[in-house]
Amino acid sequence: MPAAPQLGRVAIGKNVGFATKRILNPDEVGPVPNRRIECLQSLPAGRRHGIGVIKRVWGYTVRIGIHLAVTIGVALVACAAFGLLDSAPALAQTQQQIDWCVNKGNVFAPDLAIGGCTASIQSGRWSGKNLAWAFQDRGLAFRAKRDYDRAIADFDQAIRLDPKMSDAFRERGAAYMDEQDCDRAFADMNKAIELNPRDAAAFSNRSRCWRARGDLDRTQADLTEALKLNPKEGYPFRERGVILFSKGDFAAAASDLQRAIESEAQPNIYAAVYRFLARTRAGENATSELEQNATRFNTRDWPYPLIELFLGRRTVEDTIAAARSPNDRCEADFYVGEWHLLRGNREDARARFQSAANSCPKSFGEYLIAAGELQRLAK
Repeated sequence: MPAAPQLGRVAIGKNVGFATKRILNPDEVGPVPNRRIECLQSLPAGRRHGIGVIKRVWGYTVRIGIHLAVTIGVALVACAAFGLLDSAPALAQTQQQIDWCVNKGNVFAPDLAIGGCTASIQSGRWSGKNLAWAFQDRGLAFRAKRDYDRAIADFDQAIRLDPKMSDAFRERGAAYMDEQDCDRAFADMNKAIELNPRDAAAFSNRSRCWRARGDLDRTQADLTEALKLNPKEGYPFRERGVILFSKGDFAAAASDLQRAIESEAQPNIYAAVYRFLARTRAGENATSELEQNATRFNTRDWPYPLIELFLGRRTVEDTIAAARSPNDRCEADFYVGEWHLLRGNREDARARFQSAANSCPKSFGEYLIAAGELQRLAK
């Protein structure tokens, strides 16, 4: 995510208010049209030097938290002495809008985030590349609402304001992928990686492009690179596990899927079922583990009936009946095909896999594995 201002908790540097690391430099103040910043600029050198003392004591790297609070506290106390601060209520209101826009942890609804970003954009406090963060964050909120046209328009504006904002290229590429525009998505992901070769999410997102083009080797390579850069992210493990499953490397798939289950804050039913199938296909008894994983899920809605199918608590007919939407039914075909294959019913399995391959979106893991199963059954 790009840097976003944190009024009342800003660091003094080339960019104001990054929520990550920032160099504390008392001689540089970002060009942000903010009376608090203008106040800092107006302080005599001797008074600003007091902030430099903190730099020498704490070092150059400052993080959001108590260090930043104390740093800005020193500056604001000095400004208050000159009567140059805005009133506290205005600060609280503006900060709330910024918090909505930044939406750290996705705790706010998209509409609230959009409102906060729009207020920030219209406030006149930021301009040029210092405003790019608000357009990007609003684009993220529009994408969360599946309003891809508006999301892309906001990412366009962020890139116009800051052509080196790698996150904006990455997120616009993801929005293009959502619209099945792989060519534009691929170009944006490549640009994001060029600007920031250590962006794990860009490699992870680009893997979607390779997969859409049917190049599983390059898909796997990008997922592997993403995991090198961020080994704590669950999604690349899950996706690589699916690819390994489709290739028939069941033991390696099971290992990746376990890492996915361990890495994701919210348990993923599909990862649990994929791992059960991969372990079973590798010759292991995975039933007790699936029973244990089943207790982690609070819902009994789809796709939970799939767990009940493989635990013998639901019939094939009941499982198919539980699938309400077209996507649910395509998934049901795939998993019922796996159920038949585990019992040696190759022709029934083939029919279900073919149905899944015909009806599932190509972005689904079920489509990919069904295609692999059909190839193995044809041998």
